[in-house]
Amino acid sequence: MKTLRIFIIYRRADAGCDVGRLFDWLEGQFGRDHIFLDTYKIGVGVRFAEVLQQRLSECDVVLAVIGPQWLQSRNEHGLRLEQNDDFVRLEIEAALACRKRIVPLLLGGGELPAKTALPPSLQPLLAFNTASIRTDAFDRDFEHLVDRLLDRDRGYARRQLDRWQRAARLAGRTALGVPLLVAALLVMAWMQLFDALALDTQVASHLLRVADALGPDLPPTNLRVVAIDRESEARLGHAFPGAPGSWRGHFAALVRRAHAAGARAVVFDVAMGPLNPPVAGDALVRAAAQAAAPAMRTVVAVTSLNPDGSPRMSAEIAPAVAWGSACLVQRLAYLYFAPLAVAVEGSAQAPGLPLPANLRRARFPALSAAALMAAPPATIDIDARWLSAGDGTPLPFTTLERQRWARGACGTLAEGDLVAMAMVRPSPVDRWRKAPLGLSFADVLDSARVPDSSLRGRILLVGATDVSDAAVAAAERFGQQRGLQRVERWGVELHADAIATMESGRTPAMLSAGAQLQTLVASALAGVLLAAVAAAWKPWRRRALLAAAALLYLALAAACAAWFGVLAGVCYDLAALVAGFWLLRRIYTAALRRPSQRRFDNEAVD
Repeated sequence: MKTLRIFIIYRRADAGCDVGRLFDWLEGQFGRDHIFLDTYKIGVGVRFAEVLQQRLSECDVVLAVIGPQWLQSRNEHGLRLEQNDDFVRLEIEAALACRKRIVPLLLGGGELPAKTALPPSLQPLLAFNTASIRTDAFDRDFEHLVDRLLDRDRGYARRQLDRWQRAARLAGRTALGVPLLVAALLVMAWMQLFDALALDTQVASHLLRVADALGPDLPPTNLRVVAIDRESEARLGHAFPGAPGSWRGHFAALVRRAHAAGARAVVFDVAMGPLNPPVAGDALVRAAAQAAAPAMRTVVAVTSLNPDGSPRMSAEIAPAVAWGSACLVQRLAYLYFAPLAVAVEGSAQAPGLPLPANLRRARFPALSAAALMAAPPATIDIDARWLSAGDGTPLPFTTLERQRWARGACGTLAEGDLVAMAMVRPSPVDRWRKAPLGLSFADVLDSARVPDSSLRGRILLVGATDVSDAAVAAAERFGQQRGLQRVERWGVELHADAIATMESGRTPAMLSAGAQLQTLVASALAGVLLAAVAAAWKPWRRRALLAAAALLYLALAAACAAWFGVLAGVCYDLAALVAGFWLLRRIYTAALRRPSQRRFDNEAVD
């Protein structure tokens, strides 16, 4: 774009503040080095007249500012314009002598004087076409002035480009503000500040709901939920849980049936507590040991630990089965997390070969992890967010989180444990309640009702649902909020969702610190850019633009969650967007909308 060198002649007592504002706008339009304002550009200890002469010779246009008191301004010797040493008069006379292009600029209500009111040496000034800038229409009149100075037709595209250019120069002043803003928000994200207000979790839950609605259909699963329900109680002749050990014969029968059908694993979402007195030759122990020979795993749930840290379960069954924590962590009424494993820290990390900095040894698997892993978890990759088993089987997790509760709320975890947490993607309410994914316990025992082909290669997850014991049934129910509707889910169904989530590879992932930093920077810069675009817009249009940008971001965040399984730091990114917008808006308002507060230190102009 063509640029001009502009020399401004003015009288401070006449239009000082308006000239300061004009200088700000011209600086934004043409750049600071192309605007000469005598009181601003002349340093101390230099010859004023010589500098003026030099600057006049270099300039392309002279703006002779005429304010409301331009003609009447006087001192103890009379009218200023009639005095030979008046600098305004000297500057105009020098510009006329140099045959410069002069624009008499009526500013702040100034009027063009009559020819007879001017000294003869200044009367040629009236031969030039004038321009005016009204205080109450400064932006529009300024754009007209720029069009005339550049000798171009006025057009919308050109006007918008000018506004962009002025705002872009102002945006440069946010060079320090944006990094400070991003750093502050990154610290807030690290401290999980919004999560203290439940905002992070609330937004993540709704984002996941939208993602599940928009995303691809649920992938096929090898998981089958085997429900211990009233029908099974009636057909087997035993109420659940009944007397201690009363269902172990049925569990043994299920393991034998699954083994014979070629199932991958039988996972009991049922705590196998110690029997008193112990039962010698427990049928379940024998069935699990026989099934393990061709590698069908039997996994039982554990809800608490012994004082030595070992799982609290029946001693006779422990050697024959794998175990997993039945703990699920509820966040609000929609989100659940499965604590997959605890990262070993400190001196306990050292035994054996040293691990790379990104790895931690793992202990205490979740029931869902034990269902999918043929061996206990061995390491946690804190960078890649992978939990790996001793046989190399990897499982993705969502976040590494320090536990804030004491043991009791979740009996296999302790306060301060660093836990690999996998966010559970909730399935439709009826997914696990009907065939082929949902099966009745009694039906599975009957090959006429459930053929071997329905079990071959499957993971069978066994758990109580609507049993006759009201207390047990109540303990197995968990609430989930689906929009305005609250639904009840069985605990075994939540574990099924956790297993299916990890089996499908759709475990939602949180952004790493580096990725979060990038999105914060991008959001803050986007806010600055939006403020630049809407700098001269009416307030309602600016707000509408910001709201549209926020909605666009939410749509992109939902798409990333739906198709890539990545949950963005929505609260922090939106905060960066709004803060970046506000930051440039403040700078724009201070520099362009308000009268300039620039100080004029050279008294000679008066």
